[in-house]
This record gives sequence, structure tokens and C-alpha cells, in this order.
Amino acid sequence: MKGQFFIVSMVFLVGLVFVVQQLLLQYGAIRPLEPLENDDVALTNNIRDAFNATLATSGDCTEAERNLGELSEFIRDRQPMGGFFIEASHNFTCSTSGPFPSTLEVDIMASSPKIDTRTRFVFDRRF
Repeated sequence: MKGQFFIVSMVFLVGLVFVVQQLLLQYGAIRPLEPLENDDVALTNNIRDAFNATLATSGDCTEAERNLGELSEFIRDRQPMGGFFIEASHNFTCSTSGPFPSTLEVDIMASSPKIDTRTRFVFDRRF
């Protein structure tokens, strides 16, 4: 009889430890995208940095226009998680001569049920 009670009590204790562990794991779960769910500023800054880096690494006006078009298409095709709808458009004016640099204007709209943000960034570069 003592052996049976020992087995039953061990099964009960193992089950109890398992239930407590599952309850505690829920509180310690990491959600890596949680900061971005309501952070439109970080989202628009990341898109701004992507456009700036694309313009900076392009060798000439033709390559810059092609790369910027691919980046706009990439952003349009892949919407971020967190309920945001992103629309990014650009206007690139290439100037290879004269006193004025090439100008890139980027309009970014990030909207969600809670937030609606519109920003415009202007970048200059000489080729």
C-alpha cells in the first residue's frame, strides 16, 4: 500500500510542477515585435534609412533610379507585422551637372487602427 501511495503522490507532484511551469512560462514569453506594434516613428525611420542608404550606395543616376524603384516595390509588396499599412513613394530628380545636387523626396505613410503618420524626407546627393 505504501508503494502505491508513493507512485500516486509522485504522479500528482510531477503534474503540479508541470502546471506551475506552464503558468510561469506565459509570463516570461518574449514578443520581439511588441515594441513595433505601436511605434510608427521607428518604422518610418527604418524606411527613411533604407532610402538614404540606397541613394548613398548607388553609383550614378540610372542605378539610383532603378534601386529606388526596387526599394519602393519591396516596401509595397511586404507589409510589416503589427497591423500597419505602409505606403512609401519617392520622387527622384537627377542632376549630373550644375550647382544643384540630385534630390530625392520620400513620402511615407504608416497607418494602423490606432495611428496615422505621414512624413516627408528630402535627401541630396551629388553624382
